[in-house]
Amino acid sequence: MKLNIAVIFGHMSCEHDISIITACQLMRNLDSFRYNIIPIYITKDNKYITSPKLASISNFPDNVVGDEVTFLPNSTYLYKKSIFGLIRHKRIDVAVLCMHGRLGEDGAMQGLFEMNGIPYTSTSIIGSACGANKIVFKEILKGIGIPTAKSIWISDYEYHMRKEKVVARIIKKLGKKVIIKPNSLGSSIGISVCEDEISITKGLKLAFELDDRVLVEEYIEDIKEVNIATFYTGTEYIFSDIEEAEHKSKFLSFEEKYINGHKSSRANAVYLGGNTVADITSEQKTRIKMYTKRLYDTLNLKGIVRYDYMISGDRVLLNEINTIPGSLANYLFKSKGLSYNKLLDELINSAIVNNSKSKRYTRTFNSTVLKGNCKGFKK
Repeated sequence: MKLNIAVIFGHMSCEHDISIITACQLMRNLDSFRYNIIPIYITKDNKYITSPKLASISNFPDNVVGDEVTFLPNSTYLYKKSIFGLIRHKRIDVAVLCMHGRLGEDGAMQGLFEMNGIPYTSTSIIGSACGANKIVFKEILKGIGIPTAKSIWISDYEYHMRKEKVVARIIKKLGKKVIIKPNSLGSSIGISVCEDEISITKGLKLAFELDDRVLVEEYIEDIKEVNIATFYTGTEYIFSDIEEAEHKSKFLSFEEKYINGHKSSRANAVYLGGNTVADITSEQKTRIKMYTKRLYDTLNLKGIVRYDYMISGDRVLLNEINTIPGSLANYLFKSKGLSYNKLLDELINSAIVNNSKSKRYTRTFNSTVLKGNCKGFKK
């Protein structure tokens, strides 16, 4: 019997369009002989739409039509909205999450599927939330001994109350050349490289238009940016190739990732990565894999996670992780003999196994606290 695979994408995120690319490419590579593919597109105004036509990127953004659907608590079914109310539509065996950024990659959507008992292909709530929060992520790296660039963070309250002092603190702690990032955005959106007080002021203004907390990092000259992806099958870790993320600007921008770097038509749009095997030493490769595994284990990550590193001289610094990377970083696994459809089979199977394992544990406790004398509780 075929499994019903819900592919979830879109939503109210700055990375909404990239999510569509990831999902449509993924659906082209799912084995239709093994799976019934159910596209679920979440619009920018939070409507859930399903239609077989949504599997093709050629229908975006102008021809998005379909049935409006929703999920209900404690149900593994998708429900269709009609004039008669909600009608049970299709059972969901596995949800494949292709959502990037807020409310998709940060644990929010994962919480829905946890509550409903639906297996899903990405990492769990805590790993997703920590990976999506740059400030928290930095603190975790420091705590488990993984090197990362020096940084400070700023709240919107501090920024709006003491702008001049904030700029002075940045320069004192990190110098005038820094990189400013909104705390919870991905795909390089809202990032500024600054070299003086004026550009720092402008960079902060932009970042606080997008987020309520901002990370400011030291800017490291002459770095090599490299990426690695990994996932745990349940029996072994599979590490991808280590790719060098080449770019012409001061950082790998949104335009270089998804616009200038496109090598295919709109109908087949896909981020292909830098496509350059990183020229680094065997010792650096060993350290990258060691840090990658340590973090995967610490946060109990699931599914494919892409790690972005910076190499400067002898320093190997972990910059960030993507728990639902663009195109699921499938292009990094080619030399491992894993085609994209084989990789998706592994992910779907892993999601089912993880969901089954979670059911083994006792989640409730029968206490006597509500019986007998409750005089100690007052209104």
